[in-house]
Amino acid sequence: PTLNKAETIEKVINSLLKTRYENYEIIVVNDRSTDNTASILESIDHPQVKSIKIAHLPKDWLGKSHALYAGSKIANGTYLLYIDDRSILEETTISRAVEHMEENHLDHLTTTFSLKDCPLSVKTCQSEITLDSFKTSKPWEARNGQSKSTVGCGPFNMVRTSKYKEVGEHKAIKMCICDDSLLGLIMKWGGAKQDILWGGGFVEVDWYKTLYGFVRGFEKHTFVTMMFSWTITLVFTAMHLIFSVWPMLAILMTDGTTQILNILIVIMRFASYEYLAYVSDIDVKNPIYLVISPFIDIWIL
Repeated sequence: PTLNKAETIEKVINSLLKTRYENYEIIVVNDRSTDNTASILESIDHPQVKSIKIAHLPKDWLGKSHALYAGSKIANGTYLLYIDDRSILEETTISRAVEHMEENHLDHLTTTFSLKDCPLSVKTCQSEITLDSFKTSKPWEARNGQSKSTVGCGPFNMVRTSKYKEVGEHKAIKMCICDDSLLGLIMKWGGAKQDILWGGGFVEVDWYKTLYGFVRGFEKHTFVTMMFSWTITLVFTAMHLIFSVWPMLAILMTDGTTQILNILIVIMRFASYEYLAYVSDIDVKNPIYLVISPFIDIWIL
């Protein structure tokens, strides 16, 4: 689906047309765009590219979920791959994903992603938020059918069509904002076998170009992840202040044993993030942003 992404949609389609996977079709859903997205799509003349235009949003639907559903209704494949209108895929990504799906008899596969042409501040803040979420969501456990962990990532969500229809398609989450993660949730609840792969170098997102844009973009998702609860938001903010922000401030505001303990806490925090970044293949080049990013998290909250 795409909405007013004229600056990236052609690059996304071109990356898909370079795929080494042969049996595929590209369905672009122009979801009420008001820029020149429509003219760009009309200029693309390729037998494997189809585009549909949504002029009006039906009642009781949110835009993106409806666009994803509309695209799925005209798709013909055994697998459906949902990507964002800023996702750039390496040419072997789809073939590798399909191979992994078939070898492991999966119903749902998602990946992490790397950021394309973004400033270091955005990359580092994104890395910290990702690693923070990993500590609670434990996505590596999603492949375990007995685990409650689920996965779903907007830049790359591949599902088996038959299972997707069985769990209710996007109609089951038609009024939900975080459609990507909730798709993973309903797939898991429906008995789907799912997995997550590291997508660095294979799935890139042409994302926010400024730190301010990144913060504003995440603001709309944060309250959703807090289940629209001010109580949960305030508790999470307080915990973040206590465990992430205060130890750094305490180094300057305390002395003696207390200061030493807070220095050790900060060092342990840095070391844990660098270790998680290393094993997760997430690029955190400049530790100085790990000092700044907790304050940015508070700004987002």
